[in-house]
Amino acid sequence: MMEGRVVLWTPQKGLGAILGDDDQEVLVHHTQIATPGFKNLVTGQRVRYEVRPDPRGDQAVNVVPLPVVEVELSPEEWRHLEPRCAAENLAPTSRSALDGWDRPRVILSLALEHREKLEAAIRAVQRAVKSEQPTNPVFIVDFEGDQGYGCGWCAVGAESAEAAEALLRSKLKEIVGDDEVTAEIVETQTLAEYEDDLGRALPPSCFPKPGEVLQLG
Repeated sequence: MMEGRVVLWTPQKGLGAILGDDDQEVLVHHTQIATPGFKNLVTGQRVRYEVRPDPRGDQAVNVVPLPVVEVELSPEEWRHLEPRCAAENLAPTSRSALDGWDRPRVILSLALEHREKLEAAIRAVQRAVKSEQPTNPVFIVDFEGDQGYGCGWCAVGAESAEAAEALLRSKLKEIVGDDEVTAEIVETQTLAEYEDDLGRALPPSCFPKPGEVLQLG
């Protein structure tokens, strides 16, 4: 069986997505969770599963929830979080990783029963992470591609939303990497709006300089 972690879960719909340890994402439906009674997952939870190919997107089947949760952090967050974890008797294991653009990340693993306590500690360090950001203005610009490409979003160092969109538009072909795909900008947020939605501060390692575009997802 495969192993991975739940990267998206919508309890109201009983739908979500699992990112496998092979870096392949599959869809998951609550009917495929192999537990008795109420079937539920939580974001970050480790799972074992099998993959069933599907033209609409590969599906996870025979999903076995594990009593472990994983959280992905920036190195800046972990630097502030590590002493807090020690003070609160949380003992997550950590390992280094890279995101899809070779930026350093830290993956924490912890018993599922301590998930809420860990999430509270992460929220508590966001002000410290925020204080380390550069001061240049940044906008978060979402885009969507056709031909099954899907969507993505970038942090753009620019003085205005219009300038951010223009800068990203000039780089979309390079970002998408496929001449057959046409991508369009669908939404632009201020940094404050993005951080409010996410509940996390944009770490300095993902903070673009003026005139720079950094893909976040």
